[in-house]
Amino acid sequence: MWSVLVLGGLALLGTGYAILTRQRSATAPVAIAPDTALSIAVLPFENIGGDPTNEPFSDGVAEDLTTELRKVGRLSVKSRTSAFSFKGQDLTAQEIGRRLGARYVMTGSVQLDRNRRRVNAQLIDVASGDEVWSDRYDSDARAEDVFAVQDTITRAIVESLRLPLSAAETALLEQRSTTDREAHELYLQGRYFFEKRDEASLAKARDFFQRAIRRDSLYARAHAGLSDAYSHSSVFGYFAPSEVRATAKSAALRALTLDSMLVEGHVARGFVALFLEFDFATAERAFARAIQLDPRYAPGHQFFGWYLIAAGRANEAVEQMQTAVRLDPFSLVINARLATMLHYARRYEDALAQAQRTLDLDSRFFSGRGEYARALLVLGRCDEALAFIEKDPEALAAPFRGLRGVAHARCGNREAAIEELVRLRAGIAKGKYVTRYAFAAIHAALGDRDQALAELESAVDEPAWTLFALLVEPDFDGYRSDPRFARVLNRVGLRS
Repeated sequence: MWSVLVLGGLALLGTGYAILTRQRSATAPVAIAPDTALSIAVLPFENIGGDPTNEPFSDGVAEDLTTELRKVGRLSVKSRTSAFSFKGQDLTAQEIGRRLGARYVMTGSVQLDRNRRRVNAQLIDVASGDEVWSDRYDSDARAEDVFAVQDTITRAIVESLRLPLSAAETALLEQRSTTDREAHELYLQGRYFFEKRDEASLAKARDFFQRAIRRDSLYARAHAGLSDAYSHSSVFGYFAPSEVRATAKSAALRALTLDSMLVEGHVARGFVALFLEFDFATAERAFARAIQLDPRYAPGHQFFGWYLIAAGRANEAVEQMQTAVRLDPFSLVINARLATMLHYARRYEDALAQAQRTLDLDSRFFSGRGEYARALLVLGRCDEALAFIEKDPEALAAPFRGLRGVAHARCGNREAAIEELVRLRAGIAKGKYVTRYAFAAIHAALGDRDQALAELESAVDEPAWTLFALLVEPDFDGYRSDPRFARVLNRVGLRS
């Protein structure tokens, strides 16, 4: 991560960095009352010229600025996910700022011309539309002065808004995750592909994070990214947990060894503990520590909510996810997960409404589609649920891979449900990972209790991450008095 030097009297970075040529607009600093809360959104920087190889860098500029500005306590910085959700839309920066509820927005562009890179940046007052500050930076793309560009932009924002900095904030802003320009750009490539979440992109993310680590083995944030790329590859249904668990855990632990204050490192460790190990005590500590370090980091609340599901505390999970949505209102994943928590809390009408809000953001988002279909189904609206699923059954990725069979079973289409079981088995025969939990859910919907319980036992062997929700999962409400179900809970580490 590019570091940030923000004290007004500090010089720009010293020996070894190329000289920056800068053109500053004649704009005066903004006078801010001491008790005025400031909110800012950093929008994706435009990739001038459209060169796809420059896209991760242009996105990375905005992402890094978001991360660094969040270290300033008096700034409420809108999440990267929400700010980037407007990328490519025909909206002015002022309109996006209004929708995000930000007082200021930062916009910019990046242009790569052979070995020169030009970065333009502007700070805009959302209410008036006025440009508060702007600057242009020309640098050698091969030199490490990319760090100096980032330092200078953040320093200028802090100075323009006249924000006093505490000693602790100054120390945080002076920290640098890596001094290796190439390692950092490889990391940005990894983050760019990680955000896409599809199988091919997660594979690319793993590769870029590994290459960043080979350049700089002490790069904590790259280790955390590598952990996430592996663990999410399993949770999204591309690998069995046993194939990625050790590597994901090792990378998360390495990140925390290198930087015990890294929020992303604690979230990565908690994620592995919860989703891949069923180590609930470690997960609780990791997520709680992440929230303590940065209460405004939405994923901390999101995954603490998942921990609360494992603890059987669905109503508290809803509250945590509502907090995450407030912090990151345009995140597809977080909005869909609020629908999930509402489902587990048996608030089915609310779950349906929240799933619809997610689809309003992106009608193709697989998790939103899964939650919407599941809510229709549990509300007894079979025809609608089936029609919605059959419109695009392949859009239902993990953890909804068995939902199609469950829907047909509950709606009286036993033959179609059995056909879905056959189809899923055929996928396994072709080398595709399909969790046994999907088979358990379908057999439970068919009323095949013995087979459902046998499949749950097999799911524990994987282990299928969805098992940690069994304490509140409505699909198995009729199984809670069965000693075989209690044995499954015990193997997972849950207590009814």
